[in-house]
Amino acid sequence: MLALDDNYDTWSLKPRVGLGDIHFGMTRGDVGSFSQSIGGVSRERAGDDLAEHAEESLQAFANLLEPEEITAAVDAMREAAPLQANLVTEQRESGLILDYRDGRLCEMIAPRLCYRLSVGGVRLFGVSPLEAIAAVQRATGEAPLINRSFVMFPESLVVLCDFVRQDGHGGIEVAGEGSDDFDEMSVSWRSLPFGPGEEWGGFEPLHLP
Repeated sequence: MLALDDNYDTWSLKPRVGLGDIHFGMTRGDVGSFSQSIGGVSRERAGDDLAEHAEESLQAFANLLEPEEITAAVDAMREAAPLQANLVTEQRESGLILDYRDGRLCEMIAPRLCYRLSVGGVRLFGVSPLEAIAAVQRATGEAPLINRSFVMFPESLVVLCDFVRQDGHGGIEVAGEGSDDFDEMSVSWRSLPFGPGEEWGGFEPLHLP
């Protein structure tokens, strides 16, 4: 069984900085020295592969997006393909996903499997979704925005997916409180603002209870 570092500091999300002692801007070799903490590389792919299989990749969100939205997203990903050619994505044995642009770490994505992920001493997958959002709000000092199932902290470049969803009636559904457990829960954070093909429009303030 893979034995990973369970230390809070090791798995502490630092907005626009990185994770623990792993910082954005590091090379793959630099990050490789932390394999004992985040696991070795289990899968990797180049950015042009992602563009080639854009539609297949987005099917994971078929229950969240309308068909025309998937089509528009696929078109945007293919349009941005030249910009993705210098992108490499690797998945670690812990489940952590790392993106490198021009050989430098630029984004991290932690699915629910990364139960160690924490902010300000709070394990984001170990508390209620609303508590997790509140923990990120405290850590960033920034009010959250929401669009469908995405909660964004735009200045801090942190996005929580599937923790809560807009219910279409002015309210929100919370993961775990209904029949749908929101299995695609994840947290992503990055060092640079979103670029072409990554627009995040339609967000509005999320008012926590």
